[in-house]
Amino acid sequence: MALLAIRDLVTQFKSSAGPFNAVNGVTLEVERGEMVGLVGESGCGKSLTLRSIVRVLPRGARIAGGQILYEGNDIAHLSSGNLTRFRGREISMILQDPMSALNPVYTVGAQLMETLRETRGLRGKAARQRAIELLRLVNIPDPERRLESYPHQLSGGLSQRVVIAIALCAQPKVLLADEPTTALDVTVQAQILKLLKDLQKQLQMAVLLVTHDLGLVAQTCSRVAIMYAGRVIEEGTVEQIFESPRHPYTVGLIESIPLVDGPLHTRLPAIPGSPPNMAKPIIGCAFAPRCPLASNECREGTIPLYDVAPQHRVACGKHALVSKHSVIYGVRANAAS
Repeated sequence: MALLAIRDLVTQFKSSAGPFNAVNGVTLEVERGEMVGLVGESGCGKSLTLRSIVRVLPRGARIAGGQILYEGNDIAHLSSGNLTRFRGREISMILQDPMSALNPVYTVGAQLMETLRETRGLRGKAARQRAIELLRLVNIPDPERRLESYPHQLSGGLSQRVVIAIALCAQPKVLLADEPTTALDVTVQAQILKLLKDLQKQLQMAVLLVTHDLGLVAQTCSRVAIMYAGRVIEEGTVEQIFESPRHPYTVGLIESIPLVDGPLHTRLPAIPGSPPNMAKPIIGCAFAPRCPLASNECREGTIPLYDVAPQHRVACGKHALVSKHSVIYGVRANAAS
């Protein structure tokens, strides 16, 4: 049994034209002690999926269907009291911007010790000692001094480490990381990702990492799910996704990655068109209007997830025509041509 299993999750927003599904039937599993990447372009529903798991939803959003199973128990409709006790203790979340995640008027120590008091019942010297241990765990130098720092006195990398330390206060079994390196420079990104990977192994946590960067997933994750228009459209091991992608959208994402050892001045293939307007009804495959392989059957009814190999599933009726070597969006051409 998977530690965290999402089944046909639907999260709706209200609009003047009626409700629409921003997360539209997401199915995903995370096993104990593994790191899974959730990848897709902006607006596809990645972050909202994570927020749905812990029910930290934007105004006007609600879970309208499906299950969120944690150790086999459905937590999608926990009461507010049970949910408060559940958050942090079992599942914690790291938000995108570390500076906005920290309260600017309280010290690092005050914020850490408040979380320890609420989740572990620690107070006084015991809370302070544990706060120092947590800062040391996330590789913050001179942790005793940093307890007295305010968020504005920290760099972006140190702020993100503090946010991670707060998320680890209750030793959760699942860590949800929502683009944890977005606001950081490249060098610090690598440090934070290495830290997350080391902590995942050391603490045997399950980590669900949301990102739009396939390169980060390749470095850190064992499995990856590709999202498009509120739905997982391909899922598999990192090797399967990178070596044998079976959805035209996945192929497009991989083709758009520059080759380090490729020729200079190359023009990368581009996926035509734009993502659909999620506020309007989508019939058939949401990617069909942008897909060179789409036929009439792609525009009719819901496309199921087909099992194409062990652990590898894809929501595409044309998956047999797709591979890493498919020329779908055109070959990489010299920019001068």
